[in-house]
Amino acid sequence: MASQLTFNTVSGGKQNVLLTNIYETVMAPYMSAAVLSELLLKTQKKFAVTRKGFNSKKTYYNLKLAAPILVLLILSLASFIKSLLILGSFIPFAQPLNSLYINLFWISYNLFALLIASFIPFERPRLRKAERFLANKPAKISFPSATKLTIPGLITDWNELGANFVIDHPLNNPVNASITLSVAGHSIQGKVLRYFSRADKKFDLGIEFQKLSSKNYTYLILQTYALSSNEYIEVTHKNNVWKIITALAKRHYLYIRKVNDD
Repeated sequence: MASQLTFNTVSGGKQNVLLTNIYETVMAPYMSAAVLSELLLKTQKKFAVTRKGFNSKKTYYNLKLAAPILVLLILSLASFIKSLLILGSFIPFAQPLNSLYINLFWISYNLFALLIASFIPFERPRLRKAERFLANKPAKISFPSATKLTIPGLITDWNELGANFVIDHPLNNPVNASITLSVAGHSIQGKVLRYFSRADKKFDLGIEFQKLSSKNYTYLILQTYALSSNEYIEVTHKNNVWKIITALAKRHYLYIRKVNDD
């Protein structure tokens, strides 16, 4: 309890012991392998760069990444069941039963962390090749090849590859249409990849930029990766462990349902 209270105080309530334990549980097998390799074999593990710039439309479970966690989960579950059988006098045990209580507590705690950690290797679809930056930029789009329609709207997030553009009025199937995005004196050519309605009765256009000039590319970099820190809109997350657990469980349920439907 003292550890929990101290951790909450030091982290300012942004993290908690349980979430940190889940993170450490995921990392422990790989960190242990690297440490033992360098300590005993005097060899260093090669640094692996995270793969970037690729797309994936499917959710899949990375079994290779999950293998150490699944092994620990199975062993812990077996220990938990054996402890219950001993307490129920189904299995003989030479030591006092009281000695099992502390072990049963920690097995239960670790089982919970391992169970949540086993959801981490679910790879969700990657629809974008680069991370988006939040924005609040008034802009306009025009459709030069059609009716030369110009529509005002708002850029809500973007990067050097594309942007999300919000408008107030519906369009008649604009997907794959060529557009020109006008923002802060820059005219950027692009194509509409996605179009869908929102709950607030507005409409999102997913735009892919095409044939960026050096001037436009420089502007986009200055508005995203090189944005001044006092202008950067930070993405805030509420690290409520039960919300995270619920979200993971819901994602897993939808994945299993989709697999069954397929």
